[in-house]
Amino acid sequence: MKSNMEYKFKVFIDGNWYYDDEEFERNIELSDTEVATIKELICKHYYELFFDDIDVLTPDLMMVLQEGPDDLYQKFYDTIYPHVFFELFLRDEEFEPNPGDEDREWDEDEDVDYLMETYGDGYDFDSAYIVYIPDEMMPPKSPLSKRMSDKEILRYIRETSRLREEIYNHIADEHDIYISEQDTLYEVIEEKLTAMIKKAIKNNAESTLSQVNFDPFANIDLKELTNIIYKEFQEKN
Repeated sequence: MKSNMEYKFKVFIDGNWYYDDEEFERNIELSDTEVATIKELICKHYYELFFDDIDVLTPDLMMVLQEGPDDLYQKFYDTIYPHVFFELFLRDEEFEPNPGDEDREWDEDEDVDYLMETYGDGYDFDSAYIVYIPDEMMPPKSPLSKRMSDKEILRYIRETSRLREEIYNHIADEHDIYISEQDTLYEVIEEKLTAMIKKAIKNNAESTLSQVNFDPFANIDLKELTNIIYKEFQEKN
């Protein structure tokens, strides 16, 4: 028997250095078949692209859905993009309204369809936002092992832990990180996390490492770790 469930998706809007970033959430009702399709696409994306391409730094569900059925991608786009468009449209200081729109105060619920239809061709915001993949839709976690290579450890960091992105976002929120510096910052973060995992591998038995719920980053002080990484980033940069 088929059933539908609501799933919560977190969306990140890039302020593009001039404005504050924004996060919001949208609930989308999905059938069992749609969820299975999404999970299959995510798994393919992760193992064929994300871990083999160092330039793909953030898993974006919209990027993944582009490889699947058009109607499924459109379902997410229609639910999420109007708010993205409205928020970024309001930031356009060079907006030139059509006659009759000069003094209007726009309301998202009432006006977003009109704005997208009337002015949408003048904007391209498709790459200005990211839809994060919910944990429950991620591929099964790979356990740690004493036999892991450095590449496998790096894959583990990107596959199983949100810590990499949390540290990056904390530093980016507190400091000016230029586009040309992003790769270096990620390298420093991954070097530090790799060292922490190697220490955990050395200090724990194989039976402990193989447990699905084993967390090599348990009980860390995120603020302290972030400060250490930022200091190393400054020295390296």
